[in-house]
Amino acid sequence: MLIFGELFKFMKNEEILDRTLLIITSDHGENIGDHKLISHGLSAHDTLACMQIAKQDASLIYSYSPLSNSKRPVFIGLEIADSKWNLHPWEVCLITWPEEHGYKARVTSLDQRDVKLVENPPIFGRFLAVQWKETGLLQVILYWHENAIFKTNSSLENKIAKISLVAYSDNPEEYHEIEEYLLDFGKAVANYWQPIKAWSVFAVTIAQNM
Repeated sequence: MLIFGELFKFMKNEEILDRTLLIITSDHGENIGDHKLISHGLSAHDTLACMQIAKQDASLIYSYSPLSNSKRPVFIGLEIADSKWNLHPWEVCLITWPEEHGYKARVTSLDQRDVKLVENPPIFGRFLAVQWKETGLLQVILYWHENAIFKTNSSLENKIAKISLVAYSDNPEEYHEIEEYLLDFGKAVANYWQPIKAWSVFAVTIAQNM
């Protein structure tokens, strides 16, 4: 896929590839009340089958660990599908769906708001800060969607990509600080991809008219 090659090139040029753990995964289904379970694992039922539930083309996650100990690691997720509806919003998975189906959410929401990442064309991301009730762990998420062209076999297809930046802390009072950290990170990522996406569309247009 075009975006993966550019990602690896960028990481190599920035000299962060050797200190970044890349994990390529398939997506999975979810027990959302099925068989009296709400979980990803410990089940062999069909509800955990990748394509039956998720309907996603690919899923990738990696961990960025800065050299400076003063900066926290960030987990970066990339999910790709034909439709935005197959890229489940974090707040729906963690809060809305359980509450609407008679279950208690396992997290407490601390913040939910939209933020602008790119001026032109405008791209908006969404913050979600939650505290896990069982552990007290703080999880801060910044995610957004982008249209992108991917090479699949011998053809080029327009897909929707969801990019998620996730950071953790033992102190729930740090969520504002972590949001600012993720915002700078997210703006850098979103602005980096804009010229690449524009050139991909231009190249496809030329190829289709040759």
